[in-house]
Amino acid sequence: MNLSTLTQKLTDLISDRDQVQRQIDGVIDELNSFRSSGGGSTSPAAEQSEAPIRRKPGPKPGGARRGRKPGALKPGPKPRAQGAAPTNGRRGPKTRGAGDRIIEILKRGGRSGVPVADIADRLGKKKETIHVWLYTSGKKFNELEKIGKGLWRWNG
Repeated sequence: MNLSTLTQKLTDLISDRDQVQRQIDGVIDELNSFRSSGGGSTSPAAEQSEAPIRRKPGPKPGGARRGRKPGALKPGPKPRAQGAAPTNGRRGPKTRGAGDRIIEILKRGGRSGVPVADIADRLGKKKETIHVWLYTSGKKFNELEKIGKGLWRWNG
């Protein structure tokens, strides 16, 4: 391509751009006049847009937040029912001393050992809870020994 051909194409593109810009300006003028006159929705696009607009998830506009305001005090503890077990402030009743009671039962069990089911029945707890204690906290005691499936004894 030579320079004169490129110059001609550039001139054509500039004139096309100017023509498109004039059309855009005309549409904007019509839109502004429509808005300022307060006209009703007579356009087909306005009639089709009756469906509610879906908001994107995220913070609400205007800074509205959920939850407690910063600096607000937490509500105080709820009053306990008469005769209810004391709580440790987190969840459920206090379970301190369960390990001491498990060890005491195992000591009384002698050389033959005690089944986990019996320990759970005596303490009023689930067998799974006793198993968890024996495998986690119980491993701190060298005297504790597993002698069979679900059967433990105290060597001391």
